[in-house]
Amino acid sequence: MIFKSLEETKRFAEELVKENKGRVFALVGDLGAGKTTFSQFFLRALGVEKEHLTSPTFLIIKSYPVKSLRDHGASRVYHIDCYRLHNSKELLDLKFEEILNNPQNILLIEWADKIKVWLYFKHSNLPEEREIEIEYK
Repeated sequence: MIFKSLEETKRFAEELVKENKGRVFALVGDLGAGKTTFSQFFLRALGVEKEHLTSPTFLIIKSYPVKSLRDHGASRVYHIDCYRLHNSKELLDLKFEEILNNPQNILLIEWADKIKVWLYFKHSNLPEEREIEIEYK
């Protein structure tokens, strides 16, 4: 897809929110490619009413109440910017697992490619059981 204007990008963000097809949105791209602009449109489409929406570059995580998807079970959106992170373990100190595991949260993650999470699957004693170990790198 190629978007030739900010208006087209805005419509795309609004459509994603309207379709309600995800809870985690991982944004990856070069500096200045449009991740923050898209995020602003996405947050507005969710009903976030804060006057100035900026990327949480120095705070890492910002949280806002969701208005437009409450009937779909979403109550908060977390805007996360991983640009300044040195490793994924730093997210754990910011309650990332708790945020991720709450089905009422929507996550919008800029620089998501900086997060490295490995899931190791092992057989258990029973055929239907699996052991999964999570490692943040």
